[in-house]
Amino acid sequence: MRLLPAPVSLVLVLALAACGGGEEGGTPAASGSVEGAAWVLVAGVGVDGWEATPPTATFGGGTVAGSTGCNRYSASYALDGEALELGPIASTRMACPPPADAVEREYVAALERVAGWRLDGEQLVLLDEGGAELLRFDPRSEG
Repeated sequence: MRLLPAPVSLVLVLALAACGGGEEGGTPAASGSVEGAAWVLVAGVGVDGWEATPPTATFGGGTVAGSTGCNRYSASYALDGEALELGPIASTRMACPPPADAVEREYVAALERVAGWRLDGEQLVLLDEGGAELLRFDPRSEG
């Protein structure tokens, strides 16, 4: 059996540890935060067929980014407790066939009204200024 040099072994150990299971504190509910998980929309868009390419969101480092179901988008955000403020939304400009075009319009319009958030079990719920539910997400499963 051949041993690897110490620096190579250390890099491998650190890489494996970084990939290690997110069992403890790896779920959004365990962390109690909107950040650190990829989210996939499960409710909030009233367009028939939206489920075929659901919008997504990932919050981290002051930026939310994801898919509108057709185009990629990003925006800055600020968290203050359960208050959530999104900055202007930038997106790619590919032409979207129906129903993706309507999904994108509804989703972006809802994002522009977000003023708060909460976790409901494992789900992320984005709220308007009055506390009404706008969008609901599940944690995105790997794969």
